[in-house]
Amino acid sequence: MTNEKKFTNKSALQYVVEKCEVPAEVKEKLEKMIEQLDKKASTPKKLTKEQENNIVYKQQILEAMSTEEGETVTDIMKKLPALQELGYQNQKWSALITQLVKENKVEKTVVKGKSYFRKMM
Repeated sequence: MTNEKKFTNKSALQYVVEKCEVPAEVKEKLEKMIEQLDKKASTPKKLTKEQENNIVYKQQILEAMSTEEGETVTDIMKKLPALQELGYQNQKWSALITQLVKENKVEKTVVKGKSYFRKMM
């Protein structure tokens, strides 16, 4: 793999402004577009209501999980009737647990095609 920088819209515009001869009004417009991209990039992203809820759900799932032995998604959800009442399918909970795996908070083990999850210490 190469460590080349990604060629973005901003870098393309900067290249044109610096290297190409363009009329003054075009150059002004390009510089304004660069400023708008900078402004857009600096604005913090606000979480959606669903993303905020998912953070709470993941915390509840973590608290219910065991550190000793692996459990299936169904086993974990049986411990959380409040979350079951929300009406989501196991795919939703599986996706949240997979996010926890990616965050290194949960360990995943696959035995004979079945996934087992265990909370990391």
